[in-house]
Amino acid sequence: MEFCEIEMETWKGRLERRFKTRLDFDNFSSGGMSTKTYYKNFDEYGLDVRCNEYFDDGAVAMFIIWRSNELWDAIQEYYDGF
Repeated sequence: MEFCEIEMETWKGRLERRFKTRLDFDNFSSGGMSTKTYYKNFDEYGLDVRCNEYFDDGAVAMFIIWRSNELWDAIQEYYDGF
């Protein structure tokens, strides 16, 4: 997880410079994984860089995510079905 966090910090700086904004930090666990993320929600889209650590096998993955409002609505609708 440490290497992922170092890479996440690098991408945080790149994204903040590119979008001229400050990303907020969050740290949470849910659905079998622990997540550390820097994110920002804009009017028309959301942006985040995150490290996920999966409890079942200890695997770690980094994601850079760009979400349009339409995609976010579809994700929420999917999860509302559970």
